[in-house]
Amino acid sequence: MAAAVPAAYARRFGQQPDRETAELLLALLFIENDHGRAVIEHNWGNLSVTAGPTVDYWRPPWFDLEKVEAMPDNVSADGFGQGKTNDKKKRYLELHQRMLDGKAPSAFRAFPDDETGIAAWLGAVKPSMYDAAATGDPTRFAAAYWSSGYCPDEACKNSAPSFAKLQKEIRSAGYFAALEPAKKKQGCPEVHAPGHPARPEERAGLWFWAWGQLLRRRTRSHVREAGAVSHQPGEAR
Repeated sequence: MAAAVPAAYARRFGQQPDRETAELLLALLFIENDHGRAVIEHNWGNLSVTAGPTVDYWRPPWFDLEKVEAMPDNVSADGFGQGKTNDKKKRYLELHQRMLDGKAPSAFRAFPDDETGIAAWLGAVKPSMYDAAATGDPTRFAAAYWSSGYCPDEACKNSAPSFAKLQKEIRSAGYFAALEPAKKKQGCPEVHAPGHPARPEERAGLWFWAWGQLLRRRTRSHVREAGAVSHQPGEAR
């Protein structure tokens, strides 16, 4: 998956990222997607979408109320007593109502491969985050991650140690050793490279980190709505 980051960056912005930017972008993807274990349909940014006949998408687990209501009210507590309240069911019921109120997504983008999904996500990364990433300073990156509004959750505000740890692991693994180091602080690249304009129906999930926490509990055994998706022109399947 690491190789998809510079490839997606070049696809979107027409140039290779510097080593420091690639490292911190990958660290962010690891944080949001449980090191890739929570990714569904190559949607690395948990990008939500308005479902329609011209876009590929999948439905979140809270979409189908009948299935949510069929979940058990209690779950086993190590085989003792009555068990405990099924918090997942409670959470999905709340999200279903928020979805009906227009405050939670009803569909998420589906992409044909990691490169395409990451390229789409890069358009949602805030300019100040690119600036901070190019410095190679995980503390500055974490500050931009939170202050830009990309993730206003308190856990994101205090995420610098997580970014520093992941940056060290990524650097030790040598994933981006072939990339040039940043010579100076870089500005944010053009948000949409030629040939890859933003689609008006695509937008970020309410907060990537928050949705990542919810969706990482899902596996790839989700069921896509039969006959409800179609191929987006210009994306290879």
